[in-house]
Formats: sequence, structure tokens, C-alpha cells
Amino acid sequence: VTQIQGYNVKLLDTRKTIPGLRALEKYAVKIGGGFNHRFCLDDMVLIKENHLKLIDLIKTKEVIKRLKKRLPRGMKIEIEVKSLEELRQVIEIEPDIIMLDNMTPRQVKMAVKLRNYLSKIYHPAKLEASGNINMRNIRFYAQSGVDFISLGTLTKDIKSLDVSLEIVDN
Repeated sequence: VTQIQGYNVKLLDTRKTIPGLRALEKYAVKIGGGFNHRFCLDDMVLIKENHLKLIDLIKTKEVIKRLKKRLPRGMKIEIEVKSLEELRQVIEIEPDIIMLDNMTPRQVKMAVKLRNYLSKIYHPAKLEASGNINMRNIRFYAQSGVDFISLGTLTKDIKSLDVSLEIVDN
């Protein structure tokens, strides 16, 4: 959180947590200044790369239209993309969030420019950078103008504090 201070970006956790500790780990992220993204699969519709490969773009648009009518009010739809070309196509579907997966800070900056340009025509989706982001490069991602940065390492790669109770003889 301190690495991205001064930029208009939110740091998100992911569902990648240690089994049995999800609630505690997400609470730790929240009190540390981060934001909880999804607690479980049914908190949001997430259309990943594999889903997009199974259906073409036209069918995806139709699926999204039907989903928006049936989803509980306020439930968001997020679509994962791996390239600027995929981003250009997915923006037309008008999801709430587009996850920019494993893109470089430079590619993310270009994605932000593309989204801003196309928002004159389409509903402006929020952009989330995810994948291969760490303490050495997070500031570069924050500088790109992206809306969210998600890090699985906030919960799955933590170093636990060794706390124990020992009884000693006097």
C-alpha cells in the first residue's frame, strides 16, 4: 500500500489464500489498507481466458447481455485479457472490470489509454492489472493509471509470525 501511495489505484487481494485462513488473511489485507476483491467464486462473474476460448466474441456478448439481466443487483462482471487486441474486443462487451493478465507496465499504460479513448463509445470498464507484479515493480503499474492492482502474494505468500506458549519450570 505504501508503494502505491499518491496514485489513484486500489490494491486488491485475491482468493488465493491458505486453506482455512481466508477470512483472517482478507481481514489483514483490509486493515493494512488494501481492498478485498472476492471472497468466493459466487461474489462476481469472472470470465477467464479459457472461457473466452470456448465461445466466440459474438456469443460472449449475448451471454453477457443475458447475465446482466439475471444477476443480483450490483454483482459485477469481470473479463480477463492477455493482450491489447483482446482488450479492444472485450471493451465492446462492456464488462464492469477487465483484468489485464501478465501484462508489462508499458502494456498496462497502453491499455489505459485505449480504454480511455474507447470510453467515448463504450461504457468505461475499470482495469485491473494482475500477474507478475511484486514489490520491485508495483509502483510502475500504479503509475500506468490502472484502477486496480491485484496481488495473490498478499495472502498466499505471507511469512507467518511464530507465536508459541511455553511453560517453564521455576
